[in-house]
Amino acid sequence: MTTKPPCPKCGSELILDITYGLPSSHVYKDKSFFSGGCCLESDSPAYHCKSCGHEFGYAIPDDENNIRHRELRKLFENNIEEWDKICSDYDYYDNKESYAKAFSIALDAYANKYDMGGDKYLNHSLIIMDFFSIFEERIVALLHNVVKDSAWTLQKIKEEGFSDEIIEAIDSITIRESEDYYDFIDRVKMNKIYSITIPLLSLVIFCLLWEFLVWFNDWPNYKMASPSDLWPAFWKFKYLFLIYGWETFWRTVVGLILSVFVGLSLGVIMGFSKTMRIALYPLLVGFNAIPKATVVPVIALIFVGMHNMNTILIVILISFFPISVSISIGLSTLEREYEDILLSLGASKFQIFYKIALPKTLPEFFGALKVSTTLAFIGTNLMEIIEPHGKGLGHLFDSGKISADYPLMFAVLIALAFLGIFLFYIVVIFESFFAGWAERN
Repeated sequence: MTTKPPCPKCGSELILDITYGLPSSHVYKDKSFFSGGCCLESDSPAYHCKSCGHEFGYAIPDDENNIRHRELRKLFENNIEEWDKICSDYDYYDNKESYAKAFSIALDAYANKYDMGGDKYLNHSLIIMDFFSIFEERIVALLHNVVKDSAWTLQKIKEEGFSDEIIEAIDSITIRESEDYYDFIDRVKMNKIYSITIPLLSLVIFCLLWEFLVWFNDWPNYKMASPSDLWPAFWKFKYLFLIYGWETFWRTVVGLILSVFVGLSLGVIMGFSKTMRIALYPLLVGFNAIPKATVVPVIALIFVGMHNMNTILIVILISFFPISVSISIGLSTLEREYEDILLSLGASKFQIFYKIALPKTLPEFFGALKVSTTLAFIGTNLMEIIEPHGKGLGHLFDSGKISADYPLMFAVLIALAFLGIFLFYIVVIFESFFAGWAERN
């Protein structure tokens, strides 16, 4: 094992290797490196002092590899005009002005920058850019290291006219001074382009596979509607989708909010009382085992004509169970030793609940709430389909079934899916606000 030299400035032996490019798996795991960016120059330092931050030594030793590096550098510098021409002739697609600005910035930032193989670093950026097809992603790929490895700042790039979305993306993939590499990777994953593009891409792939399946099997739309059949149905019944979609959505939201109160109440009771937990668990499990489609007609007959009440009630009945169970388990597994210590220190039962028990159960609660969100939509549509004269997307689906309008039926299903996704991510936003500390990769 090679011994690292002490810092020539402060004498500290807390020395890290400076790694250029992507770190290998073993140094990443051991946290035994300091990121030096992707670019390499002849005077790039080899070591980083953790005590004072001084960087020293040379990453490229004066040997055959260094000689090759210098020869390649000379070759590229002698042909810089040709390189400029390659960049100026590059296909700009529909955003010529923005691409031209980005190329100009990259040429300036990477003028004397090379990768580990001695290749001009701008070539690396162009290769990375070609992996992407979306304009914003291509610009970010081209400029991904200009802030780290040159005098360019985010503010200067923004002044060139690039959007806030691009600036935020470049910022997210730029490692900051004294930033842990793990924190840097987590920050990259939180970027909007990343978080938005991936779900959209998966949706596009799903629709393409669906369309191909229908085409390959030559199914008529009365057997299996394809994605291309859905837009005419949406357009033909656009007003009904808006009206009925709102009816379905607000009933679901109201029912879900009430189910949270019911689930929390039962969960707290069972969590703090073993007797109540033993008494209520069999009843809740038994009721939850009953298919809710069989409960819908019963409720519809009891409250005839009260469409809103019927729908909200079935939402509550179908979605409160996961919440109550998760809360009861979270509270009942609270370490007894902690509670005894806090009580001995003068803490009240309410303080223990508010300071310890409640934060502990938040991750389980939001996990259950996500499940309940999807169940709530199931309950809403069960009632809308079964109950006569009930308005909502379920009623519209039933109309499509009666008239054998299969594109309309599938269009309703897609509309329900989007409403469910929308409400699900509202829950995710609340989760990030109240329980973001518990997030895991």
